[in-house]
Amino acid sequence: MIKIKKKSYKVLPILKKKFNNNLIKFSVITVVYNGEKTLEKTIKNILSQKYKNFEYIIVYTPSDDKTYDIIKKYRSKINKIIINYDIGIYKSMNLGAYFSSGEYINYMNSGDYFFNKKTLHEITKLKKKTDVIYGDCEVYYDGFKRKIKALNQSYIKDGMFFSHQSCFVKRKLQFKLGFKTRYYYSADYDFFCRVYKKNIKFLYESKMLIIR
Repeated sequence: MIKIKKKSYKVLPILKKKFNNNLIKFSVITVVYNGEKTLEKTIKNILSQKYKNFEYIIVYTPSDDKTYDIIKKYRSKINKIIINYDIGIYKSMNLGAYFSSGEYINYMNSGDYFFNKKTLHEITKLKKKTDVIYGDCEVYYDGFKRKIKALNQSYIKDGMFFSHQSCFVKRKLQFKLGFKTRYYYSADYDFFCRVYKKNIKFLYESKMLIIR
């Protein structure tokens, strides 16, 4: 279960929003530190989603650049802004999950974004619900881009078989297991290994879901 250190964070006044309880509610979480050059593109992409039954959470670690100015620019459209004083990406991701309220959680880090404006809507059209939904991604490098097709979950023994940004996890599962922050660079891999060992089924959506 996710445990949060007291006095290690500050939650700004929450933006109230009405949600449709008859539809899937997503929690899209962006964790950011020194993201001045990448954050705004991510925010614009998420807010442009046609499917609106989601909350947007930003977990901000005090930075040396103008990241916070960008967050303030979109304050009226961000549901929850959490300031995390306990440095570490997976600590911020756990914090975002702790304060989330959606059925599914997606982590969309600064600089990453959904493949198109209908991505969330396409996820809701899946006839079969499961604890983990994942898909393909497109990666931009200097001068070229590459499509990366996700693999079958059995490949987890060899490493991450999908990008965690292209994944939607049931909140109750994310909250129960959480990220073990002692794995500073690979807590996401450890998380999905533990999920796999519990024989929890992964549902692969053969579509491009995110760009990073």
